[in-house]
Amino acid sequence: MENLQHLEGGYDLFIPLCHEIGLEATILCSFFREAYSKNKEGFFCTNLDMQFYTALSKNKQTKALKKLKELNLIHIEKKDSSPKRFFHFNPIKYREICKKADLKWEEPNNGK
Repeated sequence: MENLQHLEGGYDLFIPLCHEIGLEATILCSFFREAYSKNKEGFFCTNLDMQFYTALSKNKQTKALKKLKELNLIHIEKKDSSPKRFFHFNPIKYREICKKADLKWEEPNNGK
């Protein structure tokens, strides 16, 4: 995946994925992918302020979460009567979508 861009102090963004699912969904996906890499037990709960860690407003988070759910990249569950949300990241679906995006994406030739 040569089209991986690392943001200083942030997440890795796969540029073809940005084109495939949108920038906000890719940022949030990177947030979940990193959380999954630290806890591969399944569901994880985040009490973190996602706006602080992703720079996405609540409105953009909601839209990105909807997109990630539609693509089966994440599963969200609420347990008990707690307002906490539990997320499960689907790494298999992530690799599948990245591979598809990479095959479709062509870098612009910039007039060459």
